[in-house]
Amino acid sequence: MTTGNLNLNAIWGPFSTVYLGISRILDAERGIMADVALSAGRVAPAGVVLPDNIFGYGQNVVTGDRRATVGAVPENVSTDYSSFSIRYYLDRHGDTALASFIVESDKRARCDITFHNASDEDREYIFGLGLIAADPRRRITLKKHLLPWWVPAQQYASIDAYQKVFGTGCRQCLTRVFSWGVEEYVLAQAFGGWEGDCVKYRVTLPGELHDGFMYFRYVKYGIVEHPWEIRINGRPVIFRFPQTWAIPGGGWGKNRDAYEEWRLLRVPVGKIPAGETDIELRPVNPPGNDRARIWLDGMLFSDGCLAGDEGASDLLPTALTDEFSGIDARVDLESIAGKTARMRIIVPDAPDYRVAITAEDTPLQTRAGKGSFISDLRSRFGLPPVSVERDASVSPWMGLDSAPVIVPARSELTVRFAIVFAPGSAGAGRGIVARRAPEPPRGPFAETAARLRDALLFNINYPMTLFGRPSPYFVPAKYFPLPYSWDGGFIAVGLATFAPELARQQTAYFMADEGHDFPFIYCGSPVPTQLYALWDIYQATQDRAFLSGIYSGARRMYDFYLGRTPGSIVNAHGDGMLSTYPYNYNLGIDDHPIQRWAEEQHLTRRGLYSIILMPQILRIARIMRNVACLLEREADAELYRLDAGLLADIIDQRMWDERSGLYGWLCRTERGVAPVEMDGCAGDRSACAFLPLFAGQTAHKARLIEQMVDPARFKTPHGISSVDMSAPSFNPRGYWNGAVWAVMQWYLWRGLLEADETILARQVAETILGTWQRSFETEHYLGEHFVIDQALMNGAPNFGGLSAALLPMHAAYFVPYRVTALYNVIIKRQSADPKRDKLSLTIAAPFLASDAHDLLVNMGRARASYAVTLNGHDHCTVISDEYGHLTLRLPRPQREDEVRIQPASLYLNHK
Repeated sequence: MTTGNLNLNAIWGPFSTVYLGISRILDAERGIMADVALSAGRVAPAGVVLPDNIFGYGQNVVTGDRRATVGAVPENVSTDYSSFSIRYYLDRHGDTALASFIVESDKRARCDITFHNASDEDREYIFGLGLIAADPRRRITLKKHLLPWWVPAQQYASIDAYQKVFGTGCRQCLTRVFSWGVEEYVLAQAFGGWEGDCVKYRVTLPGELHDGFMYFRYVKYGIVEHPWEIRINGRPVIFRFPQTWAIPGGGWGKNRDAYEEWRLLRVPVGKIPAGETDIELRPVNPPGNDRARIWLDGMLFSDGCLAGDEGASDLLPTALTDEFSGIDARVDLESIAGKTARMRIIVPDAPDYRVAITAEDTPLQTRAGKGSFISDLRSRFGLPPVSVERDASVSPWMGLDSAPVIVPARSELTVRFAIVFAPGSAGAGRGIVARRAPEPPRGPFAETAARLRDALLFNINYPMTLFGRPSPYFVPAKYFPLPYSWDGGFIAVGLATFAPELARQQTAYFMADEGHDFPFIYCGSPVPTQLYALWDIYQATQDRAFLSGIYSGARRMYDFYLGRTPGSIVNAHGDGMLSTYPYNYNLGIDDHPIQRWAEEQHLTRRGLYSIILMPQILRIARIMRNVACLLEREADAELYRLDAGLLADIIDQRMWDERSGLYGWLCRTERGVAPVEMDGCAGDRSACAFLPLFAGQTAHKARLIEQMVDPARFKTPHGISSVDMSAPSFNPRGYWNGAVWAVMQWYLWRGLLEADETILARQVAETILGTWQRSFETEHYLGEHFVIDQALMNGAPNFGGLSAALLPMHAAYFVPYRVTALYNVIIKRQSADPKRDKLSLTIAAPFLASDAHDLLVNMGRARASYAVTLNGHDHCTVISDEYGHLTLRLPRPQREDEVRIQPASLYLNHK
């Protein structure tokens, strides 16, 4: 296991957080990188696709508009990043440019750009490059004369915080990458959301304040307002933190370094004597979740206003406190001659890096600039500006423009250029030997599967420094700046279908090694998706060494969700009622109607127990029981069994609402735990009400499925709606509320398999695969969600993230020798012989309750007859469908069953 680190062994790749193109890591110890941004265009009729990897996308939280115009998509991304392509769509009529990057050595990469002219006339095409140096190290310090008056947030004397225990993982890991302020570490991700939060300081003021002010340096993304109190030597001052609409670390259309998102809040504190000073900071009547969170960098005492503070506003720019080095990485032109440009990358405190870019087919012209490279391109090509460019403050860059190349009508033409670093040094660099590529996807939804694979691999950024060494990290889409943990687990679930080694690393990324004092890395919504990935990886590979190596981290993650790690308050009352709302305001489903309403009613403060979380914890209890059984940890297996029994009883006996025929939520009241009623219904009128099926609770499956397939309520031609379309709270322009999400279909698909509803499960899988495929075919758009009333894809472009859940659904029916079993059926060994079309399995199911189970298998050959033997005896003969898929009905294994599948003709001949 390697917490917070992906060891890709690759220094070239699509690592930029901003640009389409290729990046090269120059210094892996300090995270210094060079980005080569690539744009492609046509002279007439004029058109260009800028190297902006989110295409100016932004979310309009007022109108709900989350549409993007996708200008390019990744293709053929190799799992070792030795090659990848980007297809640029120059118009809607078929003109494209396919840029194929091939890494030839540590020092050299090549790009072949194939322009496709779909018109009946000759056309001229162009490409452009930008070379940008990226040095993540801060160049900001506090003004020296202010240092004696500065109180760093993390240097507190004591802290009493409802989130304190989880804050260890949060503060010491993820908030390090948020630190673009004065201090190296900020105080906490969600400090101030709960009653009882209080942080105390003891400092020595170097002088008396006659007209004192306290300047708070902070960021606040949460939208819930409440007062705060600061006590200085026991004297209280009440104030409020205005919302800044940003989080440290950038994202959501913000500048990628997010420096400008920090604010100074001026609060008058009056006369304060010199010497030892006690400070207490606490929220007043907080809402009971992190919607009021602040990130606090520090506090500054000042006698009178700071220089430059005119007093017109209480909210001020942090530049009043800071010194800027004025020295940054830059790119200088050394020479240009015809088709070759030679440049030098200058980085403070690092050796210079020389790079040569040589075009084989067209001369190059250079230009230089600083600030936003993409804004410069927008201006040059007459494109409208966007509200905020994510590269607004990059260092001086160099641009290269090709001369036009003529492509005859209805034909293609390929031009090439090479990028060579340190061309004068000895040797050509370490040669790159590409790994064998996974088998390409098959079947009617092969395009969706292929593009999703590429999106998962392409959505990798660099650097993130969590434990002293910069690392690449997977993101849901390039629009998102951080390794969100609930998306991160599903990224590993998707990778497990075609790149198991990357899946192992991605799963381990979030698990805490023994040396860490936090339960796991967490970012965003606390949902244990890494444990789903862990099980999928094992079922696909039967790698017990992987399970053994990651078990301690998995156990710590699991124990946190059961309230067993030191100080965890998920199981605050010790009765199995689990809630993670102290840690985040949502469970991934941002605008879930009950979640939003409960927040407004302050139910989260009392204790809110959702049908989103409880079934998922029940499922991981059963997964961990399987893992412990495989690793012969009998005491652990028994603990997990008892946990599962407790959670199953709560779900079926206390969360089931007989009147609505749906599972619902619970809330702690003065009289005990009671159902949450919204719109006069104690059942959850969202697809989350079906999640107990995913956990294996099938007692009420008939009533649940009846509602799931009702076209007036949940079923649409595009998939199952996330919210009951007949509910008063349904919002056709919402985010989750009013949309179809691929990941929800995965939960339902797995739940239907557990419920012995294999036909309906396949219908759910193929419907959502078809929806994503049609969207890509018409708009090249892989987004987050599909809006029902618009019948259009929405959300961040080239999104992998949660949509990675489509890949195991596709693999179950269309990938040869893929085996999909129920969660309680363990695949202990698997051996395929493609030449003889044979598959051998050893399966066990010590915890399977039913007398029989279904096994999904793809044998690759269409409409072929297969003989199935069980423990050496004839079991059945089955015929595969048009895509090679079989559904095998097998009895519950008594201990370990040997299953053999082979062509019936081969079996009869052998027999």
